[in-house]
Amino acid sequence: MIYFNDLKQPLHQTELASCVPTCIKVILNHQFSLSLKEKQIKKWLGYTILGCVPHSIRNLSEKLKREGIELKEKIVKNEKELIDLIKNKHLPLVYFRANYLDGFSEEVEVDEDGNKYYHSVVLIGVDDEKEKFYIYDSLFSYGNVATLKIESVKVIMPYPKFISELEKTDNRVFWFERTKKKDRTIGEFENGKKD
Repeated sequence: MIYFNDLKQPLHQTELASCVPTCIKVILNHQFSLSLKEKQIKKWLGYTILGCVPHSIRNLSEKLKREGIELKEKIVKNEKELIDLIKNKHLPLVYFRANYLDGFSEEVEVDEDGNKYYHSVVLIGVDDEKEKFYIYDSLFSYGNVATLKIESVKVIMPYPKFISELEKTDNRVFWFERTKKKDRTIGEFENGKKD
């Protein structure tokens, strides 16, 4: 059976190293109709010219709680855990080495503190009969489509390859869930109300 999230407003990243804020912007818009400026997401993440280190996504946690959105994180060891997230309409954000597709650099950027910079993608579907995952990668342009449908996905990866790539970056998966309480809107936060 195929489980697929038709992704609303897929974006092409504006800079080479802006995959994380682009993916987060797309996920939040799709799942929660929350439209944030990429510039604001970059600020919260601590974005640098190299991009964002994987753990920087945790910087969003307190900000998004105000919107009633909780950041979840898990170490995933097999495809079943990922399939369950997709079946529950979550959009897992994962980190891969930039060379997960042929033609990209083998190098992993490392800053002076030893932080490694990876490429982020979003898992948007699964075909459990053919054992393949459907991936949204913001490196690709999807034209001016309002919704990314299954026939327009540019990256489809067999389970073993996906898990192998995930293992190279510590098997860490992030996703967002709606919580019951909404403290304050992002707009209120951006318009000067302090933490």
